[in-house]
Amino acid sequence: MKAFQYGDDQISSKEISFATASVIIAVFILVLPRTVAKDTGSIDGWIAIVLAGCVNGVFAWLMATLCARFPQQTFFVFSARLVSKPVAYVMTIALAAYLMTLVSYEVRLISETAKLYLLGRTPLEFIALAFLLLTVYAVFSSEVTILRLNLLFVPIIAAIVIIVLVSNIGYMEMSNVKPAFITSWERIWGAVKNNIWAFSGYEIILVYIAYVKEPSKVAKAVVGGMCVPFVLYIAVYIVAIAVFSVQGAENMVFPTIELAKQVEVPGEFFSRFESIFFTVWVLTIFTTTTMALDAAVKSLRSMFPRLRKPVFLSLSAPLIYILAMMPENLNAAFALGSSLTYPALFYTMLVPTLLLLVAKWTGIRGT
Repeated sequence: MKAFQYGDDQISSKEISFATASVIIAVFILVLPRTVAKDTGSIDGWIAIVLAGCVNGVFAWLMATLCARFPQQTFFVFSARLVSKPVAYVMTIALAAYLMTLVSYEVRLISETAKLYLLGRTPLEFIALAFLLLTVYAVFSSEVTILRLNLLFVPIIAAIVIIVLVSNIGYMEMSNVKPAFITSWERIWGAVKNNIWAFSGYEIILVYIAYVKEPSKVAKAVVGGMCVPFVLYIAVYIVAIAVFSVQGAENMVFPTIELAKQVEVPGEFFSRFESIFFTVWVLTIFTTTTMALDAAVKSLRSMFPRLRKPVFLSLSAPLIYILAMMPENLNAAFALGSSLTYPALFYTMLVPTLLLLVAKWTGIRGT
């Protein structure tokens, strides 16, 4: 009889790959066609997505290479060895604050989307509170359990997105994608800079590397996981522009959900396919917020190991909820998300690169 494979307490490279795909997709797949269309003004936005994905792929490889040098060590532990403990304290606290802000943003976005498309008469504050409490409850479980949820949810959301794209082929108009290759490189690079954080999220590897079974395989796993959102982003953007035109996509809050509303199921078995799409997408957001909150708590516990997880969750959950409810409207919520661009770039590009250079220069590596 074959032994049960998931009875251990370590994370495999496959689970890291699926977690990377899940955390990147998150809320970005809903808004990316709108933001890229605004920046480029043409179908050429797919070039910006390709460039943003390639840049992030390089830095994801560098981050994974850094983490592989320090197997079974937390970000705080190996950064303290490389740049001194005081600097490590500052960087780790800032990382936890960034991750908790990301949780606030996603809690607010999921609440706004649910109210707009599903729960129009339910107070926004109640939706956000219910989702946050569910996330906090999930974080009480082990990190291995949290990451393994992605093995179930990522294939489902990918399949649903593919169904949406294929079902919209009949609505595509070639006139909406013409003319092509007219956008200046200046505007394309502007779109890359404004949307490069759409591929962020893989910085959770800085925290979860301590639980990875085979650190040497992390680099391939992370880059492989990025391929899923990379392909989906490009396909969603092209289909959204072909169906709605550039001007139409620019003026939609969530163009991807609008694509789902176009789907007609034969026999009218499902009268509102976007509800199915939204329900499945919520699963991805749930795993993403859970991983982000869990990573934030683990970052804090790596500095203060005597304090238990419930203490950090009890202190952080009210702060996350207050921050999620602070934006006055949806535009202010998007502004909160935009404010995360520089912290995301800091922890996905600058910090791992500098730490890897220090590690190479000094020859320091994990035992």
